[in-house]
Amino acid sequence: MEREPFDVAIIGGGIVGAGVALDAAARGLSVVLVEKKDFASGTSSRSSKLIHGGLRYLQRGDIGLVRESLRERKTLRRIAPHLCAPTPFLLPIYKGGKPSPLGGGKWKLGLGLWFYDKLASSKTFPPHQWISPQEVSQLSPALDAHQLRGAFVYYDCVTDDARLVIELIKQAAARGAVIANYAGATACDGSRVSITDSLSGESFDLRATTFVSATGVWTKGAIRASKGIHVVLPAERFSCATATLIPSLDGKRFHFVIPWQGRMLAGTTDTDYDGDWDAPRADAEEVREIVAAVARGFPAANISERDVISSFAGLRPLVAQGGKPSTKLSRREKISENKSGMISVFGGKLTTYRAIAERVGDLVSRQLGVSAKSSTEKILLTGNETATPANGLPNEVVTHLRATYGGNCGTLLKIAEVAEARQRLVADLPCIAAEAVYAARHEMAMTVEDVLERRTRIAILAQDGGEECRALVEKILKRESG
Repeated sequence: MEREPFDVAIIGGGIVGAGVALDAAARGLSVVLVEKKDFASGTSSRSSKLIHGGLRYLQRGDIGLVRESLRERKTLRRIAPHLCAPTPFLLPIYKGGKPSPLGGGKWKLGLGLWFYDKLASSKTFPPHQWISPQEVSQLSPALDAHQLRGAFVYYDCVTDDARLVIELIKQAAARGAVIANYAGATACDGSRVSITDSLSGESFDLRATTFVSATGVWTKGAIRASKGIHVVLPAERFSCATATLIPSLDGKRFHFVIPWQGRMLAGTTDTDYDGDWDAPRADAEEVREIVAAVARGFPAANISERDVISSFAGLRPLVAQGGKPSTKLSRREKISENKSGMISVFGGKLTTYRAIAERVGDLVSRQLGVSAKSSTEKILLTGNETATPANGLPNEVVTHLRATYGGNCGTLLKIAEVAEARQRLVADLPCIAAEAVYAARHEMAMTVEDVLERRTRIAILAQDGGEECRALVEKILKRESG
């Protein structure tokens, strides 16, 4: 990293920083990316796990954002199908004044979904449809059926947000980008930035012609941090493969309840936050509110706070707009340049990361005086497909590996030829020790938390957060690091 100046240095290893690194590297620029903790350790691993257009933004009249989001959804479905899984979403409508998730009646919501389909202009996803109460009960037997008129079914996509960041990082590195986690930027004078290795304590200077700050809520400027929390619940209580929109207890917003990696993910909230940006937490009252809303929406599931497997919180770096509440603030990004040429980008949605990165890449190219265009619409994030046999692993393990790693699954299966690598990390999850080996060899996992929280999602999927496999993961990391 202390070589001659890079064309561009990116500070921040979340979804936007990773996207910019790939965009710039694919243009042929010399690129370096540094992240003070681990990749995706902030907001980019704590989202609602959705690749979607955003019905709420359509409701607010932000048609341009919805159109772009739906276009990016289509693109991501093509370049990373294993990380952009189409999922049916239920939008139930009730009689007798019971609130609907988006606060409108059947006619209004139907018109909105028709427009949503038109903006998507895609044959990849089926158009929305109206189904009867009987059909709703077949799809989601635990859903509240009292005074149910029926439901709309439409399609959006579910992802693993942290895994998406890691795949972008790997593709950027494959194109020559120099990548480092646990490398915090401490000072910048316009042509160089001081970096401190948080694991070794060593410091050095990094030189570049152009700098990009993609540090989310840590970006200097007019930032409003909004906290969103999620609760992870046992999926067997719901007996459904559909996601559902349900009203919050106060009826002012809605929650998603989403099947995700063998669990149900419920959230989110949207509240101003002024606490520790490095360690946002889901407060007990926030968890209680979401659980109560889920229990009301799915009475047959018999959900209570005792059923909560885990909870987590993330911070949205929103562009401040006067005294507007966080729920009313735009989800569009802001890209700015200061007098020294530093480019800062914050805000935006997970879904639109690629388009944001392309706009930043265009600005970087103009600063450098180069004419290279973005090519990330064509870069596959699926890995290289191989025909490696399953080697006797259980079907659910192989299915999990293919759904998680795409074309890189063959490398995992090869690693799993060793007996120790075949063992389960957690008894009731399909994750195996080979994933910790792969994370260390190919994904720069440095700590047990890197593996449990972001390379796998055991920390939020397991009842004990993965305590039962910490010793094994630590042993693997020590051995792989020499």
